[in-house]
Amino acid sequence: MNLTNFLKQTKSIASQYSAAQLAAFIQDIGRTLPEYSREDFLKRLKAAGNLTEKAAASKEADTSGFQEMYLLVRENLKTIDSQEIALSSSVNTDYDYDSYNDWYDEEEEFCYEDNEGITDMLEEACTFIHTCMDRESYREGDEIGSQMLSMEILCVNEYEDEELSIAELADRGLLQCDLKQVILETPIACIMPYRRKTVRRRCIG
Repeated sequence: MNLTNFLKQTKSIASQYSAAQLAAFIQDIGRTLPEYSREDFLKRLKAAGNLTEKAAASKEADTSGFQEMYLLVRENLKTIDSQEIALSSSVNTDYDYDSYNDWYDEEEEFCYEDNEGITDMLEEACTFIHTCMDRESYREGDEIGSQMLSMEILCVNEYEDEELSIAELADRGLLQCDLKQVILETPIACIMPYRRKTVRRRCIG
């Protein structure tokens, strides 16, 4: 058996036992050690305790950082969706209207400005959804993804204001993130918690 498989099986088996059972197992190993190995064994045992504390502290910090990012992204999307902030657009005076032969490129006809940092907020939300999928934090991923895909972003124009969807922002080159991935990941994040419950019920049954 190679080391990778050995470690996987060790972790899987150990996770099935209580702290008392693992303590008894460690004591049993200690009884079989020759005298010259006992001091080294105790050092490694103490070091394992320190590693556990560090891992717990690292996990707590990671969880705290994730929660802070979730609250920030959620608040940003709420601000955008309420249209307290907006994009702005104006006619591109350099656009050649005689060159398009019965059609025109709306992206080139208008110049867009994002003085409020809306696109940065949206791109940050896209990245956060990917993070949710990696962490299996499906509830948060579903919430942020669903809000993004349903919201309308206000764009103020000197002639007529308009509301743009996330897809329209991407089509006009205003959003530099993998929107297709967000569209794929959001329904997965929605389904996964229910799938987990179904699997648990089957296991219990």
